[in-house]
Amino acid sequence: MQLCMEDAYEDCPFREQAQWMGDARLEALVNYYAFGDTKLIARCLRQIGQSQLPSGITSAVWPKKSPNEIPDYCLLWIISIRDYYQYTGDGDLVEELWPRVKRALAWFESHLDQYGLLSDVPERTFIDWAQLDKRGEITALNCFYHKALVDASQMAELLEEKSESVHWQQLATKVKAAINSRLWSNDIGVYVDCRVGDVLSEKISQHANSLAVLYDIAEPDQQDRIYSYILAQDKGVVQVGTPYFMFYVLRALFHAGRHQKAIEIISDRWGEMLEKGATTFWEVFGDWSQSRCHGWSAGPTMLLQAEILGVQPTAPGFKVFQVRPHPMHLAWARGMVPTPRGDISVSWHGSEEKGDSETSFELKVYVPEGTEGDVFIPTLANGNPTVSLDGLLFWSQGEVKTKPRGVKEVGPEDNYLRVTLEEPGEYQFKVTQLTRVMIQGYRETRWKMSPEEVQQVFPEKEFSDLRHPWMGPELTIEDKLIDYLRFYDRVLDENTEIKFYFFQGQLFKVDMDLLLGDYQDYEVLKDQLKRKYGEPLREQRLPDRSRIAKWKDEESSVIQLIYNAPAFSSPHLRVSYINTEIDGTIKRARE
Repeated sequence: MQLCMEDAYEDCPFREQAQWMGDARLEALVNYYAFGDTKLIARCLRQIGQSQLPSGITSAVWPKKSPNEIPDYCLLWIISIRDYYQYTGDGDLVEELWPRVKRALAWFESHLDQYGLLSDVPERTFIDWAQLDKRGEITALNCFYHKALVDASQMAELLEEKSESVHWQQLATKVKAAINSRLWSNDIGVYVDCRVGDVLSEKISQHANSLAVLYDIAEPDQQDRIYSYILAQDKGVVQVGTPYFMFYVLRALFHAGRHQKAIEIISDRWGEMLEKGATTFWEVFGDWSQSRCHGWSAGPTMLLQAEILGVQPTAPGFKVFQVRPHPMHLAWARGMVPTPRGDISVSWHGSEEKGDSETSFELKVYVPEGTEGDVFIPTLANGNPTVSLDGLLFWSQGEVKTKPRGVKEVGPEDNYLRVTLEEPGEYQFKVTQLTRVMIQGYRETRWKMSPEEVQQVFPEKEFSDLRHPWMGPELTIEDKLIDYLRFYDRVLDENTEIKFYFFQGQLFKVDMDLLLGDYQDYEVLKDQLKRKYGEPLREQRLPDRSRIAKWKDEESSVIQLIYNAPAFSSPHLRVSYINTEIDGTIKRARE
């Protein structure tokens, strides 16, 4: 990549040594993540703008003796201006080039047909070195056009040109609708390459379909059909010809949440270069006679940082950014992203304990001065995680326990825990996931507490005197091995009696009796226990509508939720927390 950066972005350092806009767009995206230089792309965008013909289209390569017009490269110039603003926060260049952007868009608008699609656009449409069908209404070109219109609308809004913003957004909406109505084959479940009159092309490419996914032209329910077809080996689909366009295929896969497939492609296609001794990225896959140092092939450098390490700007110039790791099968990742406000460094790794009872994930991130970071911690898909920040536990059992230094907001989002950091500095998160949460007693009580310790957990409560309980009609004498205390509480708006049982001064059982509990209360309590402890090990449904649900942790502590429909006075509901290890000791002592 660096070898293709001299006084301009070059396709390669020995052949044309030319600044092609399609190449430069990809190279700039890599540069934002690898080097943080913004001057070279600013110069490029100005120079391509200066190549603009009176008609409005720009040259695909410049400086050059005479222009070389490629419509998709002109659209990528517009898209690259929006990229530049997102990664730098510099709105001055957008304002400087805006008149030229409007002239270019006017040129494209003049080539819309009666259906609202670009059709028979003059000059050479490139897209990729592949056997694409590029006649009439070209799907890939119209996808790029839709993206350029969306970006132009956002730039117009930035410049407070509201009527222009509305116009481009409305036009983008029409183009999207026309692509779906004119270029989608519902019989096959894919977009075809083009349409000429009333005839759909018989060619189907990875190119058109990937761009439709990437730019949200394809709806989510279409994506499974698209990928099952274009990634199949037996459908005759036109394959990507260059690492240049593979960048767009990979970005679409990441956008669709298909990270594993994207990583497999990177490992296979770029791994082949490494196996053949490459020390720089090659121009094409497989054909080693071409350029062996080509900037347009550097896409994974950016994609791994943005999608796997997970660093992306969510506000211009990284004023707000996100870190959303996608670990998949990787044991670790680390990297640094240079930004206009300072370097964002991130490292993460996962580990597994041999006992299969615990997994952990650690993430470290540095937040530069003047920025705000949304850190997405991959914790919530399985198990019952606890999350600590710099050694302080702040998330457990599905809720915030405390708010650490520098944390603005905390909450679950899409199987992640989202933590918004508002102060500069380094933050270290640690996640612990137990296959089952340790079962404790009522509220904050723990097994083996003494009666005095239990009373300290509830200082505001009036406890009964410590005494021996009545153990039931089957016993003729008091069980001298057991003491207990009790108090009354409100649970689910019902009067509830809480009994704490102690064996030799150690808490081993807690009974919570809802005096007027009914079946609806049983279901509510079961849902609460499921959120905390997961699915019950088993649930019995008796003919008389009584119910028993049971949970158990790794240390043989148990919860039983019992709804007894034909109770003596009224339906009865009880939650029993039992440490079965001590319970077994009591039974042996009784014997």
